[in-house]
Amino acid sequence: MSDAFADVEDLALPALGADLRTYSQRCQRARAEVEQQIARVEVALQTALGSARGGLAAEQVRFDQLRRSAEADLNAAAYGLSRAQSRLETIQKLTGELLRAVADYQPRARRFDTVLDLIGRAAERELDRAGAALAVYQGAGPGPGPGGAPVRGGGPGGPTQPAGFPAGHYLVPLALIDASDSAVTGPESFGKGYSPYDLEWAHEAFRAVVAPTLAAGGTIEDLRRRDAAEGRSGARSYADTHAGFLGGDAIALDARGGSYTVLNGYHRIWVAQRMGLSVVPARVSGP
Repeated sequence: MSDAFADVEDLALPALGADLRTYSQRCQRARAEVEQQIARVEVALQTALGSARGGLAAEQVRFDQLRRSAEADLNAAAYGLSRAQSRLETIQKLTGELLRAVADYQPRARRFDTVLDLIGRAAERELDRAGAALAVYQGAGPGPGPGGAPVRGGGPGGPTQPAGFPAGHYLVPLALIDASDSAVTGPESFGKGYSPYDLEWAHEAFRAVVAPTLAAGGTIEDLRRRDAAEGRSGARSYADTHAGFLGGDAIALDARGGSYTVLNGYHRIWVAQRMGLSVVPARVSGP
């Protein structure tokens, strides 16, 4: 491979990764917009149902009052009662159709989300491998951090500190972490908090969104705004991912003794190993 061709690939790989992230983000925004539209229609229908029931009750009262009068003409009252009943039945029918459509849409949307996540993770891992191979070919050492973020410190194969990381937090190669005393053996080792799939999503979100945001000078407030725009909350939100990896519950390692022993974060490390990741963000203590 020529140096010129290597330069082209060096530019193309980050661009392709950015395109994949943009596509995923657009899909997520579209999904959030659909959910918002469904919610608005549900509210409108419930409001209309309440109004129709009230209108029918009022027409029924009017009809009953006129019926008790011997001289009253009930034709107009009966017509009004019939129209109110028809309006209520129409709105009830529309509500039923919406509920059936939502019931059909939701499992399809969840399947789409799953496939999109799987494809995105697989593509990003392949890009990481291609980028690493290219860096080796060019003699570039460990290369850039997540999302192309520049890194500071750490020799080849050692910890690096991407731009925007808090003091004491690094990307640490999994190969250097001694997790031999871990009690995590599989999905059955996870409790009721985060599932392995939630943590897989978090690892990918940290690399694809959180780290690049920090490298560009962004903060957790920027991540919260993005969560709001995409309708994200809880375990699968960027702000929660930031807090989980760079906050008080970060993966914690002790560098004393020539190796990195685990103080906290066995579950996230196990998931990272299963995903085939090369590094994890961690807070490091010791020399």
